[in-house]
Amino acid sequence: MQAAGLYANVMRARAFMAIAVAGTAAMAVATAPLLEGMKTFMEIHAPYDAFGVKRLYASDASGQSWDSRSWHLSARVLSSPQADSLDPYFHMRGSYNLLVIRGDGTAESSGPQVRYYIADPQGEREWKNFEFTMYSMRVGEASPPSYAGFAVQGRTGPGHTDRPEVNGDGHPIQCEGSAYSAAIRYSGVADFKKEIKWPNYTKENPEATLYADGVPKNQWIGMKYIVHNTNNGQDVKMELWIDETDGKNGGEWVKVMEYIDRGDWAIPLASEASSCRYSADEKLLEGGPAIIVRNDGVYKQLYKNMSVREIVVTPEMNIAK
Repeated sequence: MQAAGLYANVMRARAFMAIAVAGTAAMAVATAPLLEGMKTFMEIHAPYDAFGVKRLYASDASGQSWDSRSWHLSARVLSSPQADSLDPYFHMRGSYNLLVIRGDGTAESSGPQVRYYIADPQGEREWKNFEFTMYSMRVGEASPPSYAGFAVQGRTGPGHTDRPEVNGDGHPIQCEGSAYSAAIRYSGVADFKKEIKWPNYTKENPEATLYADGVPKNQWIGMKYIVHNTNNGQDVKMELWIDETDGKNGGEWVKVMEYIDRGDWAIPLASEASSCRYSADEKLLEGGPAIIVRNDGVYKQLYKNMSVREIVVTPEMNIAK
């Protein structure tokens, strides 16, 4: 009797433990999506990015984002026109340029024509309203052109080429080389430019002198380039911010320039724009598949903490004064 009772109690205990384990497993399965959703929510709404750099505008939960965290995974060397096997969003373009990813989160750039494309590898998504961030260090260059410096282009695509091709609309592929650009030139001058059909740029551009003696060498300079539609989607606003603290406490970000394209910012050759069915002062109100990081004539420049994400255009941002 006692043995039978003991056996029954053991079996009841085992059954209870099995139920408890099964319940715990079921709960884990059931809560996994919730936890993942909470993680995604926290990442989107966090005030700082993956590198601890302060975000200026809220992320768009339905938009895409990218950052250079893969530069911490392993050391490797990329050359144009190579795609990064560890990061399908990152693609080398330009001419004879190298990117030495050191494996510590930094990358060393060199070449006569440096171009890095950040784009959805499936080609299905575009960057429209975005906040781009990078830290760059000027180290050395060999007789660079006057436009050399830390530069980025947005609302652009694969049209930066002299290939005699046409796009899906039957227009020259160069029509997809239209872009809004921001740069901090090595001369110390920052500027915005608009490109309507590669390589036709606006000639009269907003600019500001940031460094009277040129961009200092061997110093990390943070740069944020923000582009978003404003005035109920009728105009385009650009902002340029810098941080000189190397990201300490998220960075001390200072806005150094802003400009609103209201449609009175034209390229000189109206005929080039018309071949794309654009006006000479066309506003680029739609997104583009690529963000392009660029420089020219450098034998050593460093990058780190690079990121871009789509942002929410709030009612306050939608009213431009």
